[in-house]
Amino acid sequence: MREGTTKLLAACKHSNQTLEASKSLLTSNERMVAYTSELQRRRANERTERHSNKDEMKIRDLKDTQF
Repeated sequence: MREGTTKLLAACKHSNQTLEASKSLLTSNERMVAYTSELQRRRANERTERHSNKDEMKIRDLKDTQF
């Protein structure tokens, strides 16, 4: 989407076209930033959950071990 809008912006001959293409490009960029942030947040949560689950397993293993 961004690449197409960038090409459209370069080809614009009227100010209204330029304005609309600029709005589209700005919107696309903002969406990409939001999606990237959301993806990073989800990945960080997954890592935290995996680490937490490993700790729980270690504690359970210690409880199950007879001395």
